Amino acid sequence: MTWPDGSQYEGDWREGVRHGTGKMKWQDADPHQNRCYNGDWDTGLQDGQGLMVWGGRGSYQGQWKKGEIVNPDEILRDPTAKAR
Repeated sequence: MTWPDGSQYEGDWREGVRHGTGKMKWQDADPHQNRCYNGDWDTGLQDGQGLMVWGGRGSYQGQWKKGEIVNPDEILRDPTAKAR
């Protein structure tokens, strides 16, 4: 699915929302702000294991709960981070 702003989601759906495993790329006006999440979804939110990369500024790979990072101390500030 592609949104009007260019953001894209590829993966599983349930009852019209992201649910299961999938990859979401958010297309922001500033390409340095683009985000990509690849992992588990539950009723439209990141939930379970997943990898988020923030426009080459850093990444987090680990546990998510209801769209929130479970262990924020594990965010890597890595300018060479790339989405998988």
